[in-house]
Amino acid sequence: MLQVSLVLLQLRVGRELDFTPYLLVCIIYSKHILAAIYGRLHADELSRDLLHYIDGGHVAFVPLVAVAMLFGFLAWGVLASKRSDLAWLLAFAIVLILGTYFGAFGKKINLIHTSTGARYAVAPGILLALVAFGIARTAAGYTRAAATAMLAWLLVAGAWAYFRPDPQAAHGPDWRSEVQAWRHDPSAPLQVWPRGWAMHLPRTARREAAL
Repeated sequence: MLQVSLVLLQLRVGRELDFTPYLLVCIIYSKHILAAIYGRLHADELSRDLLHYIDGGHVAFVPLVAVAMLFGFLAWGVLASKRSDLAWLLAFAIVLILGTYFGAFGKKINLIHTSTGARYAVAPGILLALVAFGIARTAAGYTRAAATAMLAWLLVAGAWAYFRPDPQAAHGPDWRSEVQAWRHDPSAPLQVWPRGWAMHLPRTARREAAL
């Protein structure tokens, strides 16, 4: 509730309320299913096609089915494990997903693209992976095997993506030279990652940094 209240009070800085349950499902599908299965680079292409398809007024049913299967499996695994801590963890992951994507900057439909607002997917993705890990450790039979296979694929996809980073994300400005230039001219912006972004510091920051 606190996060929602803060978002509503900060609409003037670029947050919009163009949010629907179907749009949330498509965002979850893109950022937590496509990216996990295919890796971010290939998921970028697939999610871009999905974004154009939905933005054109069409309805895609695959995200509905895939997201229902994902959370249905996690809920079933939590019940099978009979662990209340996993139930709370899954509940917190759902609340975080709702609050994070609801409070994201810009038009929500653009979040369907995996690279747009990728930072919003980090914490929810970690929590969902922890739920799967808990199921793999505490459940039995096919449920445990399925959760273990899910985790194994996450590791494979993550390792594959690690050695094939996005060129825009793999390289950035040299921080030492940027700070040196700023010390020489405090009015100069510091170039930061991603490329094209800059950070402006107040002149008083130079005096504080020298202390």
